[in-house]
Amino acid sequence: MGAKRTFQSRKAGFHHPDGGDYFLVKPVKLGKVELFVGAMFSDSAFSHVHVTLDVGPSDRMPAALVATHGGGEFDINQLRINLDDPNDPYENQRISLLAHYPDIREGVFVDSSFMDIGVKQPANAPVIGFDKSEGRVHALRTGDALIEFSYGAVVKRVCVVVRTTHDDFDQGNCTKLRPAERPKPLNATWPRDPGGLSAIVFPSDYFFTDRLKVTAPAAPVEMAQPIEVPVEISGGELTFTYFVQFAVGQRMIFPNAIKGTPGSRLNEGSAVVVDHGNGYKSIEIVPLAVGDEEIAIGAHFQDFGYSERHFRIRVAPSTRGLRGFRFEGGYFRDRRFHLYAELSYDHLLSPVRVERLEGFKITVEQSREKPILRVDQHNVVHELNPGVAIVVAEFGGFTQRMQITVTAPVRLDPPEDDDLE
Repeated sequence: MGAKRTFQSRKAGFHHPDGGDYFLVKPVKLGKVELFVGAMFSDSAFSHVHVTLDVGPSDRMPAALVATHGGGEFDINQLRINLDDPNDPYENQRISLLAHYPDIREGVFVDSSFMDIGVKQPANAPVIGFDKSEGRVHALRTGDALIEFSYGAVVKRVCVVVRTTHDDFDQGNCTKLRPAERPKPLNATWPRDPGGLSAIVFPSDYFFTDRLKVTAPAAPVEMAQPIEVPVEISGGELTFTYFVQFAVGQRMIFPNAIKGTPGSRLNEGSAVVVDHGNGYKSIEIVPLAVGDEEIAIGAHFQDFGYSERHFRIRVAPSTRGLRGFRFEGGYFRDRRFHLYAELSYDHLLSPVRVERLEGFKITVEQSREKPILRVDQHNVVHELNPGVAIVVAEFGGFTQRMQITVTAPVRLDPPEDDDLE
């Protein structure tokens, strides 16, 4: 059987009322598994028997499908390959799947023969080749491809991002390849998506539990303002709690800290559970993006138990405590020039970058007869004619101006690229 355990078992046996004896085992391997049973008797005699079992998928739904690559232990939902690196460590590496069940300490390795596997990518110009039997990825060209692993009514998706060089900062997220999701109500909470990525790294020696309850805000909240989120924690001693905001399709761990409140510091995603007495506890968070966003609050326990709850918040712009902002612009990965702002608040130690300028008033000072540029509803600048224009941003009683020079020949908007998110 090797070093890897294929069963979790009890040392002691049990007795049926009719006099028969038995013991319990929990298979942690699929397929043909050999069970060795030994018994020591009071007269020092020893006896054993080998039994071969055919272990199939459980009727229980996994708490999570965890994807790993190259023998690693951390859950992934993205794999990046760079074409200009012949020794890229991710090229031709195997993606393995582990099924984790509630309160079971070991993940079950799922062989490809027990899964349905599909790849979504442009049919006329595939981005990757994928060996389903081995789980190996081979890059063919730049672009994105989405691999879907289905097991036990759970779908795990891994986005393979193929780029030319390490210097290409276009990360990709396979957004156009993923199925549309129906938003959940504001007051709902749910456990970690079994097929999604955990909000923070999930080492393989942790196991899933249901020890965390969260009361989600039922009304819209303000960006950059502290929110008190009630929590209930049971069944173990905490070692770490955290929160993550999933902003614009990407994970965004809070980089800010609230001034003067060490009990509620926001640092690298960590969070402090504040005990208010009388059984009431809470975690304080600060949303850093406008719009409908998903929040995850999680807890790690001393016995390696792990629990995570998700909820949705609706975030509106806020001018409370605003002491000014910087008005900036730059080319994003869609190769278009976007306007954005960095807001500074009295109660935060670092500024908040916002790319959705909701609540801002944007105007352009330029000739009406021959306009230089146009700013659309997504704050993207479109060049029209050579010349100089002033873009004015107003928010919270503050005004910032940006001069943009358009030179000949006018830069045309790049074409839509299905591979870019």
